[in-house]
Amino acid sequence: MVLKTEVCRFSGGKIYPGRGIRFIRADSQVFLFINSKCKRYFHNRLKPSKLTWTALYRKQHKKDIHAETVKRRRKTTTKTYSRSIVGASLEVIQKKRSEKTEVRAAAREAALREIKERIKKTKDEKRAKKVEAVSKSAKAVPKGAMGKGAMPKGPKLGGGGGKR
Repeated sequence: MVLKTEVCRFSGGKIYPGRGIRFIRADSQVFLFINSKCKRYFHNRLKPSKLTWTALYRKQHKKDIHAETVKRRRKTTTKTYSRSIVGASLEVIQKKRSEKTEVRAAAREAALREIKERIKKTKDEKRAKKVEAVSKSAKAVPKGAMGKGAMPKGPKLGGGGGKR
């Protein structure tokens, strides 16, 4: 037969069936206490972590070490081995590792220069297209095409009211 035990909200002890005090707060939160001592301390707003006989104190001050058996983990030894990366074989990686830093730095500089040139070229192309588009639109609509009396098409803006 299994007994359904509950836990005291203050002391952390087990409450067996038929025992304890149930307190229901105005916000309908239920609190269970082992005895009137726990209930009294709870209502006096004492902190259970400051009382040595509560479960919270024992847990915070590591008093129940014998209850919690801690397994020691074996330290796994890491084996160092090199693998090829996607897009580069092991031989290529070894060759790059063995070459001098000056050569590698020069290659990096060249690659960066090439990328910057490519970006600059695309920016120049975009700028040229923009200038071309602006010049075409300026030619299409002459400045004096819209007269003073002509109203632009679209909805009228404004409240349309005033005092009545």
